[in-house]
Amino acid sequence: GEAAMNMQSMMSDKGMEGAILYATPFLMFASAVTAGYFYLQQGIVAATKFNELKKQFQVSEQNLLSFLQKNDDARFYDNKMKTIRFYTDVVLPTFEANAVAMKRKNYDALDISL
Repeated sequence: GEAAMNMQSMMSDKGMEGAILYATPFLMFASAVTAGYFYLQQGIVAATKFNELKKQFQVSEQNLLSFLQKNDDARFYDNKMKTIRFYTDVVLPTFEANAVAMKRKNYDALDISL
């Protein structure tokens, strides 16, 4: 997407050195987005399975905690969904800063005199 296009722009600006300079932020950004995609896929499965278990055992909000303590599968799916919410609310937004930083195209590190 946009991050990959930005890397191409850096290569045309400063050659391979420009792309290498931003390789780490680019790879961190790409890995975060990829992990987010797979988490969301897992979340769809977890939510579906969790809701099926709640329906099967006629679980209400009042007895949910007790149900989670007794049912390993339900606890697994519930924890999966909590992990995904944490990732999307707390971890994933930090990578937006990587995308912003890459757009700045600061090549000062390439101009250091040795």
